[in-house]
Amino acid sequence: MEGKCPYYQVDSQQHRSRALRPDYVRRVTVVPIPWCGHPKHSPVSREDARGLGRAGLLTCGGRLEDCPLSEEKYRDQEP
Repeated sequence: MEGKCPYYQVDSQQHRSRALRPDYVRRVTVVPIPWCGHPKHSPVSREDARGLGRAGLLTCGGRLEDCPLSEEKYRDQEP
């Protein structure tokens, strides 16, 4: 398998810093949260990825050659 995965999705979350800077502005960081939309064998569902501290669970980056699913599971889409 090579190329870009059609199941690779990325949400984002905003995190506000708790530190108050001298100019009274709290810094906001946008964190990407990748997840897999495979209908049957998703290694990281949207709910799992959005869980506390789980944003880095899906490491394939959308590259099929790095997919954690076997080719058989990848092609198996029936619920």
